[in-house]
Amino acid sequence: VSNPPYIPSAEIKNLPPDVRQEPLLALDGGQDGLDAYRTLLEGLPRYLAPGGLFAVECGYQQRPRLEKLFRRTGIFCHLEVHKDYAGHERILCGRRSV
Repeated sequence: VSNPPYIPSAEIKNLPPDVRQEPLLALDGGQDGLDAYRTLLEGLPRYLAPGGLFAVECGYQQRPRLEKLFRRTGIFCHLEVHKDYAGHERILCGRRSV
C-alpha cells in the first residue's frame, strides 16, 4: 500500500496553503506526477510475491496513465480502480500474476 507523491512539480505552487505546508518530498511527483510510481514499479517484481496485492493512491486525473504504466510491466493479472467520496478515481489496486 502506498500514497506516493503524485503532484506534478509545476502544480505545487497552486496548491492550497495548508497542503503546501507538507514536505516537498511528500508532494512532488516530478514533471508528470508519476516519478514515484516508476520507481515503485522497478522494485515491485522483487518485493511483491506472485498472487500478492498492492494498492496506490493517485491524482484524480492520473489513473489512465498510471494504469497504463502498471499494465506495461506485464506482471499483473488484475487491476481495478476505486473512487473517493467525490467520485474521482483515486486508488489503483491489483494482483500480481502467479
